[in-house]
Amino acid sequence: VTDLTLFTKLEDGNFKKENDFITQYYHSKDRLKKMLKKIGFEVESLRDFNLHSDEKPDKQIYICTK
Repeated sequence: VTDLTLFTKLEDGNFKKENDFITQYYHSKDRLKKMLKKIGFEVESLRDFNLHSDEKPDKQIYICTK
């Protein structure tokens, strides 16, 4: 779980504070592909990426069609 806090500066100079969170779930590649297939998606390709830096990729994007 990643907690997020965003401050937006308003026209009057004050700030608006917003809080939210992201919950990430980790699955094996095989399990994820099976889940996608079960609900009608076909995996076309995979792309490795790192969300927070230019370091070694730690996530994958599944490009799918239905």
